[in-house]
Amino acid sequence: MGAKPPAASASSDAPLPPSGGRRTVVDASSSPHLAGLTREAEQAMGLLAVDTLAALLRGERPPQVVNPEVFSNPSPGDTP
Repeated sequence: MGAKPPAASASSDAPLPPSGGRRTVVDASSSPHLAGLTREAEQAMGLLAVDTLAALLRGERPPQVVNPEVFSNPSPGDTP
């Protein structure tokens, strides 16, 4: 099996300009990043950020943590 072509789903300059740049890359695909384009999604992301910060300030573990091991392995320099 050969190498798979690269793909990208996010860009700081979306939409891409009509010519040049990444549109000229051969054997690559690019699609717009659509995760937060609705008002509901933006509101949900904001509320989740506030809820996460509030839990951390209360000394609690936020329920959405993807890598919970960070709570049992403090960083060097952290005081108990």
